[in-house]
Amino acid sequence: MRLACFHTRADEIAFENTVEEFGLQDCVSWRTARLPYDELGDFVARHRIGLIPGQVSTNNLTPFVPTKLFEYLACGIPVVASALPSIVRLRALGEWGIIADPADPAAHAAAIVGLLDNPQEADRLGGCGRALVESVCNWEPEALKLLGLYEELLAGQVAVNGTIGEAAS
Repeated sequence: MRLACFHTRADEIAFENTVEEFGLQDCVSWRTARLPYDELGDFVARHRIGLIPGQVSTNNLTPFVPTKLFEYLACGIPVVASALPSIVRLRALGEWGIIADPADPAAHAAAIVGLLDNPQEADRLGGCGRALVESVCNWEPEALKLLGLYEELLAGQVAVNGTIGEAAS
C-alpha cells in the first residue's frame, strides 16, 4: 500500500529505486487515494515510521505543516521528513523525528533504515511526538489563541487593512 504524492513521475521512480536499493520494499507502504477519516488512526498506527519526503517547490515553501505530520505524531510514530521551512519550524518544538535534505532520497532512506535498526530510538522519538501533540499541537492551545483574537477584534484592537478596526455596534 502506498501513502505518498510526488510532484513528477520521475520523482516517484527515484523514490521507488531508493526503496529498492536499501531493500525496504516490504517495509514501505504508500497510497495515493484518500483514506476515510475513521480508518486513519488505525492505518497510521500499524506503521513504524511516517515519511514526508517533500521536494522543494513553490507549494512546499508556503507556511503550512502537512496534516499527515500531526497524524503521525498523534499516533506516536517517529517521522522522517524533508527539511522544508514549516517542518523545520515544527521540529524546533520537539525531537519527534529525523529531518533530511529534500533533494537527497538516499538521506531519507538512510534515516528510515536507521530507525528500523534502532527501535528504541524510534519509540523514543514517537513518544516525544505524541507528547508534543498532547501538550502543544492540539486544539486547546489553538482555541485560546483564536478566542484571544476574537476578543481583540471585538475590542477594536486589531489592525484591519492597515487601520485599527472598530467593533460593530
